[in-house]
This record gives sequence, structure tokens and C-alpha cells, in this order.
Amino acid sequence: MTDDLPEIFDELVAPPAPPELRPRVLAAVEHELTRRKKPRWERAMELSVAACLAVGVGWNVLQWRADGRWQERAYPTPPVAAGRQDLVDAVASITDRRTAEMLVDRLVSARLRPPSLNHPLADDANDALKN
Repeated sequence: MTDDLPEIFDELVAPPAPPELRPRVLAAVEHELTRRKKPRWERAMELSVAACLAVGVGWNVLQWRADGRWQERAYPTPPVAAGRQDLVDAVASITDRRTAEMLVDRLVSARLRPPSLNHPLADDANDALKN
């Protein structure tokens, strides 16, 4: 079996379409295209998914802010040790004053930074800072 048409069809000529058919066909196509609207249930589903996404993002932001406030309460900023100047003097006796100030500032800023609960070594880092 082949898709080739028999030779008899080569000799046949199709009659032309009546001229009044074109506007009717175009009007019917335009009517079908303008009539196609989404069903109500599909629009309702789209709106419910958008609402769920908005609520999810809102809850995520609220949780993130609450977690930050909880960490501030759970890990209050410790006061800087009174022996800061003694530490600066001890480091300055080995190096210069500028290096000592920089080192102590970095140590203090690392101590004041709240620990990250998401980091697997957070407890080990906190223990090292306390010692």
C-alpha cells in the first residue's frame, strides 16, 4: 500500500469555492476563537494556587523573622570582656599596635556574631570561642 494517488486524480480539477463562503468561514473561526474562555473551575484553581503561594511566602517570612527574634533572645550579645585592653597590650608586645587592635576587633566581632543553628559545627565553634 502506498500514499501515491492514482493517475486519474491528476486529471481532475477541483471546482472553486463560492465567493460568499470565505467571509462565512472567517466569521465562524473568529467566533470560535473569541468564544474560547477558560472554564470557571480552571480560573478558580489558578487563583487558589496563587493564594496558596502567597500565603506560603508570607508564612516563610514570618517564620524567618520569628526565628531571628528567638535567636536574639536565646543567644544574647555577651558583654565585651573587661580585659580587652590587656589583650591588646599582650598582642602588641609581640607584634605592633595596629595588628593587635585588628586581631582583637576580629575576635570580638566573631564572639558577638550570633551562632548559626543551621551549621553542623555551630556547637563546636561556640565552645571554641568560650575557651
